[in-house]
Amino acid sequence: MSDWNNIFNLNIRTYVQIISAWLISEIEWEEIEVEKTLAKKNFVIKESALQKDYKKSGLYPIVSQSKDLISGYSNDKELLIDQDIPTVIFGDHTQVIKYIDFPFVIGADGVKILKPLDEYIPKFFYYLIKSIDLNSSKYARHYKVLRSQKIPYKNKSLDLQEEIVAFLDDLQVNALEDKTYFNYGIESKILELHRYILNINDVIHENQKQEKYISQLKQAILQEAIAGQLTAEWRTQNPMQKGNPDTDAIALLAKVKSEKQRLIADGKLKKEKSLAEIAIDEIPFSIPDSWVWVRLGEISSIVRGGSPRPAGDKKYYEGNIPFLKVADLTKVNTIFLNDYTYTIKEAGLNNTRFVEANTLMLTNSGATLGVPRICTFPTTFNDGIAAFLGLSDDFNKIFLYYFLKSKTKWFLAEAARGQGQPNLNTDIIGNTLLALPPLAEQKAIVEKVDRLMNIINQLEQQIKHRKQLAEDLMQTVLREAFE
Repeated sequence: MSDWNNIFNLNIRTYVQIISAWLISEIEWEEIEVEKTLAKKNFVIKESALQKDYKKSGLYPIVSQSKDLISGYSNDKELLIDQDIPTVIFGDHTQVIKYIDFPFVIGADGVKILKPLDEYIPKFFYYLIKSIDLNSSKYARHYKVLRSQKIPYKNKSLDLQEEIVAFLDDLQVNALEDKTYFNYGIESKILELHRYILNINDVIHENQKQEKYISQLKQAILQEAIAGQLTAEWRTQNPMQKGNPDTDAIALLAKVKSEKQRLIADGKLKKEKSLAEIAIDEIPFSIPDSWVWVRLGEISSIVRGGSPRPAGDKKYYEGNIPFLKVADLTKVNTIFLNDYTYTIKEAGLNNTRFVEANTLMLTNSGATLGVPRICTFPTTFNDGIAAFLGLSDDFNKIFLYYFLKSKTKWFLAEAARGQGQPNLNTDIIGNTLLALPPLAEQKAIVEKVDRLMNIINQLEQQIKHRKQLAEDLMQTVLREAFE
């Protein structure tokens, strides 16, 4: 569908409302309720085709209340409606309105067939119904509301109706002839409005493209960061010194593992099963000589939270201990999480986990899994969140945050594999490969990424601002169309 046609379909209500206002104020048409415009002769409504019987091809198109003009096909002639065509279809639940000028089969309950009085051309009547705003987005019954709405009416106006329909039909396909269809002033106003909206829409689309490019650029920067490409010059200036954790990742890894084992020996972390050695065919890309491949489970103990049960029992909730849910992590777009929504009482501690401030966390369930945050306050959390415990001070948590952020799409794909509801268990997280840089280079990577992200965020804000201006302008233009 072309932008021209798309803009027409999105704004046909406004265009017809302009015409209707002109008919009522200038041509002195009256307004009557939709119910009074419907012919008393009813269609013989036959049974609808069951959705399980829809075919991809067949003799007779099926028309339902879905957005698609044709929902499928049927070969059952007994269900065919082939009289009083063309007609208008109204979706009682969906409010979808269709102009049908071919024999069809009804495809679902909730399809209302509107047959107008002979004083209306069916296509003109269709455009009038399209102009009605029922002010409802709910999946409910809307036909009774539609019947009470008012539309323009005048007897013996078929010629004018034909002219208006011809104008709107030609406008839709960008084939307006060099002539006046029914009124030069109204036609010029609608055409100018259409072109204006089209230009604004081009600006909005361009901004959307730029937003997409910005997102791709962010991902590219993160990928280059975790592969060591951003800090190639840094390594030239800071060559590896074997045994020094600042420039030798193998030495850093040994120190981190030693600290983790100490925490296990002290009972602060649970002993975990050994992780498999990294196979050559697992390694996704080459890394600098001073780096080393590890699994996340080697450098941290990864645990999930829990939820006091039952959730509605007030004896656990509304206390003075912070309790995080997935939405707390996903509703912000910052590295650090500084706020919470829910609290629990001390009695609920046995049902969840408590972690100290500055713990790195990762959402692990639902469509928003794979979102990392560093929580700045001591907290408990539910089982939709994983926490990285025992991370050594000899590790830059912001670097690990950027690594996790670069893996969000991968986490989602892994979690959804073979499952209905995506779920990222701790085994998947723990076995995830990390290209580990030495400590000083982690800091250099974070500084470089922060600097680049700040520049990109400024560009992103400018794009969003331009997009908002264009959308505001669109609304202003539509409002002024009736002045």
